[in-house]
Amino acid sequence: MIECKAIPGSILISSKVHDEVKNQSDIQAQFLNACQFEGIEKPIDVYAISNSGLVVPDLPEPVASRRPLSKFQLSKFF
Repeated sequence: MIECKAIPGSILISSKVHDEVKNQSDIQAQFLNACQFEGIEKPIDVYAISNSGLVVPDLPEPVASRRPLSKFQLSKFF
């Protein structure tokens, strides 16, 4: 589900994964935004791996203005 927010050359992770890797010195991550996803009640914090050579996407919209992606929109990515 987080993959649909990614752009070519980026790696996005959830807060759960971020908690697992945040103390590894060779992995840098940058908080992007809390995003709402269809079928999930609570917004999920999304981070981008920001190591050299990776692209960090811009997710400027706050959670309140984001609509969850529909199954049709998600199907375009798979």
